[in-house]
Amino acid sequence: MKRTVNSALASAFDRAAHDVFVASEVHEHCGDPEPSKIELSVYWMRGFIAGLTGDYRSLPLGIRFCSWIAEWSSKVCARTHLHRASKNR
Repeated sequence: MKRTVNSALASAFDRAAHDVFVASEVHEHCGDPEPSKIELSVYWMRGFIAGLTGDYRSLPLGIRFCSWIAEWSSKVCARTHLHRASKNR
């Protein structure tokens, strides 16, 4: 089921706000100092992208993009393989 743009944006902003809100609690629980403004902005960006994509895993953006590239390349390789196999018949 495809999400509408409004639904995706609402989910993205909701997840971003949630990640920023719980950051101080998580830092306190782990015995870390309060998160800095830079850390809070990183939490916000990760939460926004997680909410926008709909998978809700707060991953570093580099890891997220690498996994997207890996998925895309595997699909391209599979299609190329099928195309070559159909030509060889």
